[in-house]
Amino acid sequence: MKTRSGSPPGNPYQLSEALWRLPNACAIWMLYDAATLDPISYYLLGFPMPYTERFGQSNRSGYRNVKMQQANHAPLGLPELAAILFPQGSQQGTPGDALDDT
Repeated sequence: MKTRSGSPPGNPYQLSEALWRLPNACAIWMLYDAATLDPISYYLLGFPMPYTERFGQSNRSGYRNVKMQQANHAPLGLPELAAILFPQGSQQGTPGDALDDT
């Protein structure tokens, strides 16, 4: 997870190519308000992870340059991010829904 105040930066972040080999891997960027520290939006790279060839090689061996704007889910609110990360939880309803008092 990466954090950033203000707008998405123009500079890329270096992400390890090993990330692409992990099942259900992702990178999350959170934009927040610098004055209040409140989250503004989230950018998600993953679910599914795009091909590594989409991103430029870093000057560090084994890393790719990834810009926040290249996220395949953006911008998201927290409920949308949670639904992508935890799809089963978003379909089950609240824990009390499973109980039937009738």
